[in-house]
Amino acid sequence: MTKWLLIFIALTTLVAGCSAPIKVQEQVRADFAGNQSCIDLFLNDDAGGTYQTFAQDIDKAAFAVGRYLSGEVAVCAWGGAKPWQSWGDAETVVIEQCERVRLSHMSQHEREVAPCEIYARNNEILPGR
Repeated sequence: MTKWLLIFIALTTLVAGCSAPIKVQEQVRADFAGNQSCIDLFLNDDAGGTYQTFAQDIDKAAFAVGRYLSGEVAVCAWGGAKPWQSWGDAETVVIEQCERVRLSHMSQHEREVAPCEIYARNNEILPGR
């Protein structure tokens, strides 16, 4: 019985290990309402190169968003830095990626999107975001 309990605990830990905390999931769904692709990009916990994998497995993963002037999230991107690099390095990379997506989105949809900003570091949503 103890053996099965330990196996259950180990499997539960592995499955839960790649998911954002419930509070973060709720906040992201509320903040990104209407933009399912950005919700999926932030919360997707499939194995491999996803934001959640990096946010929980490396020191510095950042998530950026660009918003319509109404405040709704229009575009998003994520990136990370090596453990020896700074948060500034991670944020520079993700802002550059998000800006490319933003400019493309504006040219395709003819709707203004404010410059990208950092939304989260790992699973810590920055205040005022």
